[in-house]
Amino acid sequence: MNKVIHSLMEQYRHAPFGFVVYRVSRFDSNDGDLFAVEYFNPAFEEMMSTTLDSMGDRQNRSAASVLSELTPRHKALYRKVMKEQTQEVYEQYAEPVHRWYRVHVYPLSEKLLATAFIDITPEKTATIPESFHEAVIEHDFSGTILNVNDQLCRLSGYTKDKLVGKRLSFFVSIENASQFAQRLETIVLRKIATFESEFIRSNGERVFAEVTATLISEDGRGKIRSYVRDITERKIAQDQVFYHSKFNEMLSNISRSFISANSENLDQKIEWMLEQCGRFFRVDRAYVFLTSEDKKTYSNTHEWVAPGIPPEKKNLQDLATHAVPWWWEQLSTKPILLIKSVEELPTEAVAEEKMLRAQGIQSLLVCSVRESKTDLIGFLGFDSVRRKATWDSTAIHLMEVLSNTLSDTIQKVRLEERLISAREQAEASSRAKNEFLSIMSHEIRTPLNGLIGSLELWMSAQSQAEKEDFLKFVFESSERLTGIVSDVLEMTDLLSEKKKPNLEPYNLLQSFEEMVHAFKKRAANKRLQLLSTLDPSLFVEVFADQKRIESILSRILDDAIKFTDRGNVTIMAKVVHQLDACSTLVVHILDTGIGMDRKTLEHIYEPFFLGDSSLTRKQGGSGLGLPIAKKQLELLNGSIAVHSSPGKGTTFTVHIPLQPVQTDQKDQRNEELDELVNTPPESNHTDC
Repeated sequence: MNKVIHSLMEQYRHAPFGFVVYRVSRFDSNDGDLFAVEYFNPAFEEMMSTTLDSMGDRQNRSAASVLSELTPRHKALYRKVMKEQTQEVYEQYAEPVHRWYRVHVYPLSEKLLATAFIDITPEKTATIPESFHEAVIEHDFSGTILNVNDQLCRLSGYTKDKLVGKRLSFFVSIENASQFAQRLETIVLRKIATFESEFIRSNGERVFAEVTATLISEDGRGKIRSYVRDITERKIAQDQVFYHSKFNEMLSNISRSFISANSENLDQKIEWMLEQCGRFFRVDRAYVFLTSEDKKTYSNTHEWVAPGIPPEKKNLQDLATHAVPWWWEQLSTKPILLIKSVEELPTEAVAEEKMLRAQGIQSLLVCSVRESKTDLIGFLGFDSVRRKATWDSTAIHLMEVLSNTLSDTIQKVRLEERLISAREQAEASSRAKNEFLSIMSHEIRTPLNGLIGSLELWMSAQSQAEKEDFLKFVFESSERLTGIVSDVLEMTDLLSEKKKPNLEPYNLLQSFEEMVHAFKKRAANKRLQLLSTLDPSLFVEVFADQKRIESILSRILDDAIKFTDRGNVTIMAKVVHQLDACSTLVVHILDTGIGMDRKTLEHIYEPFFLGDSSLTRKQGGSGLGLPIAKKQLELLNGSIAVHSSPGKGTTFTVHIPLQPVQTDQKDQRNEELDELVNTPPESNHTDC
């Protein structure tokens, strides 16, 4: 062992303070000097509860930092001592033993460095007088805590040994070092300063405090004593007043904006509202979902996201409501759905949990959006993605107020849209009726004038042949006038909903053959082909309203021939049987006529709608044919569909439910039906 070290061991063996010797070596590395503990005396061994042999790797270990790795501050200080062969003194708190030491550092030689540790804990932690009822904390000018009383421990939730030696930033919310330096300067200059601060309790709770700090020593070892008073309740009350004030200001701005909301600017106003709410509540994502009219699907219609949060709107369109039953069940019965943690969702919310996790959501709050108390049309939601959020009762209430405001606005805009639509429909209906009356006056006057004129000519006719021609024209005019009056009366009856189906045994094949034969002449007069494809399934007798079925198909066939100038008109019919013994008559009527555009197709079933009125006057008609056919189909629980393109023709498809003839009814007609079945037709495809 080095003689110098051996001499020091004898000299400081019984010293009342800790004594440590380092050996300093140089090597080629970024760290520069390398320090290794060579010796420490029994006093230091007792202070630190360690032995030299128990230290293991002694390189770069520092007694000054209680046998933790040397800090850059210690290295710099030791390096200075060795380089300049001078002495340094500093103070340090040893956390494991909760003691303060004044450390003297000096060189022994070019390779040896000595440190002496003198316990100054009593000096540093002078007892705080028990007469102080407030929480008290003492710290030095560097912000290191020297002492605290029991009241401060209760306030912070920490024990004394957990606080002493720590920096103030350990549990005091100080925004930055400059603020602490500024406060320290104020205390030194004025000897006293009062300010508000925020403490972080051991359980993470925040405590607001009023701090009065005083300078109790002005020498180089002076310290600051701060008296801490808990003002959390007062601060929360003040913050709530400010919070409510800001919310009311935001709500007022949103309400003023929504006053002028209409169908054209509603989307823009909702997006603006979401941004205001998202920033106010400090959430990661704010959004609105609305359901479809049939409530089968729902879509993310509006969205705001905080910076750095990915949007989800494009991924959340036309979602099936039945896929997340738990979600909609909750919203249908509660105005608020609060999910504090996605991990805590119940087992029946498996689909909901999967969807939320896919979006990275940790917590969320959702408020129902209703058009009425019972009509749930969507929801307003707020997501927390980056952390698990907590919403107190105040925030939940405020969000519910916002959802009610949004619900009222959507309800108002939709009501306005319905009123506008109703007004437009009323105006369109009025125009249609005026046009109808105009056409009806023309249509009725034409056959009436024909009747009167023909009768006048008949009276003055000389020959029998002339009289027969005039009587023929009288007959045709009477038929046309009767048809117009019949359409008006039929539509009136259907609109009054007084008509009921008249079901009776009905032979489909015979009915279709007679109908095709009846329209042969009309098609031939326009040089058109009338084609028919009658499926063998029509060889059956059913229970149905024959008169109305024939009326429906005749009206569609009549229009097909009327608006086709070249080509052909085709009727195809078959019976489709279902498993429940019921069956459906399916009829397709196709033409190669003028066709219709999309705008016309939207109105063809409206009473009095005539499309191109000039064309209607040329072809004739009251504008009631298709509306009557559709009303008659509704009476029979049937349906009608149409496909058409301008210049390419039109296809109508009709479905009419049928009932099989009961056994007792069928027996009465067995003989006639057997004759029809056993006598094969010449052709079930007619080309006229």
